[in-house]
Amino acid sequence: MLAVLFTNCIRETTVLFRRQIRGLCDDLRTVLLEEAVALFNRGIRLAMVSAFTAYSVPKYIWAVDEQGEVYEAKKKPQTEIVYHGYRLREDDSLQRNYVRDEWMRRC
Repeated sequence: MLAVLFTNCIRETTVLFRRQIRGLCDDLRTVLLEEAVALFNRGIRLAMVSAFTAYSVPKYIWAVDEQGEVYEAKKKPQTEIVYHGYRLREDDSLQRNYVRDEWMRRC
């Protein structure tokens, strides 16, 4: 059941993933939509997700890029599966380190 949910979430979110021209996720470099979707999908595949919400999707999904930067996608309120992604900044070092360590363990 979980695999089916993630498969559906990946397919539907690829269509619904909203991306501004420039945002918090672009503070170090521009992250193109193709890379953002790939990071999102890999985070789901590695089960780097928070607890599921009332809509049966995780509120947060985390991923780490090739340069070791940690990204978080947060489900937008009042939506079923629309997420906004951004880089976790240095001032959130505990979360960044935890996600990066867990990512390395699962890869």
